Amino acid sequence: MPKPTFKRKIFPTNKYQRIILKTSFLPSLITFGFVVLLIKALHDNLIMVILNQSQSELITFINQWAAVTFLGAWILFIVLLTWVYRASLSLVGCFERIFNEMDEIIDGKRTGEIKVRPSDELGNELTSRINRLIRKSQNHN
Repeated sequence: MPKPTFKRKIFPTNKYQRIILKTSFLPSLITFGFVVLLIKALHDNLIMVILNQSQSELITFINQWAAVTFLGAWILFIVLLTWVYRASLSLVGCFERIFNEMDEIIDGKRTGEIKVRPSDELGNELTSRINRLIRKSQNHN
């Protein structure tokens, strides 16, 4: 029976990664909102000071500065969110691969040892123990 095809998500996540993302997203969003409100307050205060002095060129400059700062805050938010996504993936991605390989071994779809990327330090620690257990169970049969 062929595997069903699914539309690929933009940011595919597993359930463990979503836990990390959820706990990181709210503080990031609060920080972003605080920065935006701070910039807005600063912008409004500067405009009031400038209006009293009627310097229209300075108002234009401050409006441009505020727009660039707002855009910078969005870019910072996106960079932070991307970093959190990649960090959570590197932390839990190897575990999902290990679980999938273990399920295949349990279901009899494959034999042998479980392999992970050499860069997955935690995964290598875990798979070395799992592979020892697999070898031990195979020797007893």
